[in-house]
Amino acid sequence: MKTVTLTEAQSRLGQLFDEAQAGSPVLLVRQDQVAKLERVEPPEFGGDRRTLENMLLDAVRGPHADWTPQDLEDIARRVRARKGE
Repeated sequence: MKTVTLTEAQSRLGQLFDEAQAGSPVLLVRQDQVAKLERVEPPEFGGDRRTLENMLLDAVRGPHADWTPQDLEDIARRVRARKGE
């Protein structure tokens, strides 16, 4: 298992992600805080078609369901503006 400072990880995130996906977890460290980056397998879906449809409908009706394309574009514009700072 590799240990990397959060500052170092920012410039190597793609590489660290690939390593975690390949089965080599990475510890991210910032001062006395630690987070672990590791591969996670999606859960098996054991339900029937109706259960899946209900799960998808619940997701669509989630907390962001009322956002319009303009709302999303406004958020994207603010994120891009921050990156340019």
